[in-house]
Amino acid sequence: MNNPDLNQGVAYTNNYSKSDKSPSHRGEINIRGEIFKVSIWTGKTKNGNEYISMRFQDPVEADLAQLEALKEKYENKPEAERISHNDDHRQEKEA
Repeated sequence: MNNPDLNQGVAYTNNYSKSDKSPSHRGEINIRGEIFKVSIWTGKTKNGNEYISMRFQDPVEADLAQLEALKEKYENKPEAERISHNDDHRQEKEA
């Protein structure tokens, strides 16, 4: 993504949504010279009023959260799948 100017931001449509709970837009915002990732959701209240919800995240924290999610996904795989994957990876390195 492009680094936004000071105290400005940009968000794009999230074309990689994995579920209905995924943000509708993602982007970056420059707050006092620090770049943060932004996730944006749109929705409607029970009364039918539209709203926008945003979450700002430090890029390093966002990357760590993504790594933790991948680690958890890997650890929840059956042991046979983990061993098979590790053996395949070792064989590739040895070749």
